[in-house]
Amino acid sequence: MNNNRRLTAILFKAMTLVNCLAIFFCLCLSTQAQPSDTLYYANGAPKAWGKVLEGRREGTWTYLYPDGTKNAQEEYRQGVLEGPVLGYDFEGNLISKEYYRRGLLQDTSYHYHSNGQLRSKGAFTDNLHTGPWQFWNEQGVLIRQGQYRGGLPEGKWLFYHNGGQLWQEGRFEEGKEAGEWRYYREDGSLEYSGRYQGGERVGDWWYYTPTGKKKRMRK
Repeated sequence: MNNNRRLTAILFKAMTLVNCLAIFFCLCLSTQAQPSDTLYYANGAPKAWGKVLEGRREGTWTYLYPDGTKNAQEEYRQGVLEGPVLGYDFEGNLISKEYYRRGLLQDTSYHYHSNGQLRSKGAFTDNLHTGPWQFWNEQGVLIRQGQYRGGLPEGKWLFYHNGGQLWQEGRFEEGKEAGEWRYYREDGSLEYSGRYQGGERVGDWWYYTPTGKKKRMRK
């Protein structure tokens, strides 16, 4: 009977050892499948870190400025940007929220001033500005708005003084000023006007005095 007990104890220990080795082997395989990688600046400070799968970046990658402040956070799938990308300034303030699909900038993006105030909002299609965009100053005042097509300004655009008063209004065609443009003072009075063609001034341009008198401008 004693021999049976000894044999049972030996078998139990052997099975325990096999299980431990199996668990250790699985952990090793998991570690090899998704090893962490760290990139460094020339001075040895960490520059970025994240996971690598089959030689390609995978999942979340974090980037740092030389002083260690967070620079960006990106999401990867099979080595290609896929998902939200966050950008930070030298003080660590969030300054951009963008979204990538298959390595291309897509959908609505948000950019911020260092004080947290929204700087711009608009969409991208395959890395190109598209549709309506708006821009604000650090005080939260809208300073310009308009449409993009294929990455270029298109159609009517409005520009504002930092106090919010209308400053300029006109149209773009394929990214260049076209047609009549009008410019205003902060008090709302018209200051000058004229026409563009292909981004160049054409024809007569007019200046308006604060009292409303119209004068032809020199070319």
